[in-house]
Amino acid sequence: MDLSERDQEIGLKIKQYRKGKMTQKELADKIGKTESSVCKYEKGLVTIPLNVLDEIATALGVTTSDLLETDHTEAESDGKRIRKYRKLRGLTQEELAKMTGLSTMSIRRYESGERIAPQPILIKIARTLGVHLRDLKTNPWSKFNEIIDSEALAKEVKEIEAIEVYLKSIGYTFEVLTSSDGEDCLLELSKDGNTVDFTEKEFDDFRERIKESVEYQIWKKQQK
Repeated sequence: MDLSERDQEIGLKIKQYRKGKMTQKELADKIGKTESSVCKYEKGLVTIPLNVLDEIATALGVTTSDLLETDHTEAESDGKRIRKYRKLRGLTQEELAKMTGLSTMSIRRYESGERIAPQPILIKIARTLGVHLRDLKTNPWSKFNEIIDSEALAKEVKEIEAIEVYLKSIGYTFEVLTSSDGEDCLLELSKDGNTVDFTEKEFDDFRERIKESVEYQIWKKQQK
């Protein structure tokens, strides 16, 4: 299902829930939009932002999940969804890799299902492809609201991206992998043909040591 088909299915659901309750104009007034906008939403002519969907759902007395439940199969793997949206954007694996700061090999492995992309990486890919994280996950939409709005998760992504930039600046390649059981993240660092894997805890310790080293150098400089 491409983006336009998904928009049409969501629009149809809005129309079905609205019919018998209110007119397009009344719905438009409730959500602070024009009647023309509501018409476009129902015809699937535009992609509706999630915050607007929330407002529509509230106005119609349903949940956002009610509007988002389509024939988007849960059996479809995360990797297949990455590939689908990448192709919809007209991007090659190499181009997506460059735009996300990942290796082409990583993109290939994620799309083939050889490796499961950890959530911080999926967020980067989703941002680049212009979709929501939930569009790339096999989890039901209704189970993902809490994850999407998590400030802690956003902070985690920023911290990983910051350390990634630093490590790349001194010649390391950086890749986030998933453990064999699919439960934990592993962080792989490579340089000059040498590779080492860190668990999340080990990497947190490593990051703290970098911070301590920087602070010590600054303290040392201040003593002169």
